[in-house]
Amino acid sequence: MKLSTAQLAEVKCFIQSRGIKYIDVQTEILDHVASAIEEKMDGNALLTFEDALKQTHASFGIFGFGSMEDAIIKGMNSRFRKIFWKNFSALLGLKYIALVLLSGLFVYKAQVLINDYDHLLTIFLMAILGLLGILVVFSLNHKGYKNFLTYRTSSSYLIFIGSFLNLFNFGISKAIAGTIWGANSNYLIGTVILVFFGIYVIAAFRTAIMGIRESKLLMEKYQLLAY
Repeated sequence: MKLSTAQLAEVKCFIQSRGIKYIDVQTEILDHVASAIEEKMDGNALLTFEDALKQTHASFGIFGFGSMEDAIIKGMNSRFRKIFWKNFSALLGLKYIALVLLSGLFVYKAQVLINDYDHLLTIFLMAILGLLGILVVFSLNHKGYKNFLTYRTSSSYLIFIGSFLNLFNFGISKAIAGTIWGANSNYLIGTVILVFFGIYVIAAFRTAIMGIRESKLLMEKYQLLAY
């Protein structure tokens, strides 16, 4: 038998009452629990919906829905970690290698032209602040997805933007004086850091946008279940 709209709503409220935070996690657990209840009621015509719900919840063990929630979170983290590194490595592939090399050449020449550590650090700091401003706007524009684990996980890769300032500072201030293959070692190390920073930012935003698209689809599904 299929659960009624009212019964599905009751199951959803029951799941929420057990402290399940994220909407998409609630929905996934709801699908699983609803199927289990239907199976139990089909197997026993005398079993009430309430008893079937209690039995189903008990079948999750002493941790209740928390064990399934942990499994979903772990799976989500693993999935988006792979997506991020796939996006990152794709930008180092043959399709983009010429663009990456040209970007590196431009960054190196820009450092040579500026030729001042303090000015370089200031410019990079301004770039970081600009990106953080974009990140704030990005977050505000998508705040409707903040209760979705999919969005939270996919956008988590954006939080390391500020860390590159320290890396850049360390890279160009601690580099060994001299040349590498005829190029200034400080600027060459700075170039590598900046190019990888750019690749990281693009990969992180691509990952976040993928999460937003999935969250949007999940929100539509949730709204269908929000009786």
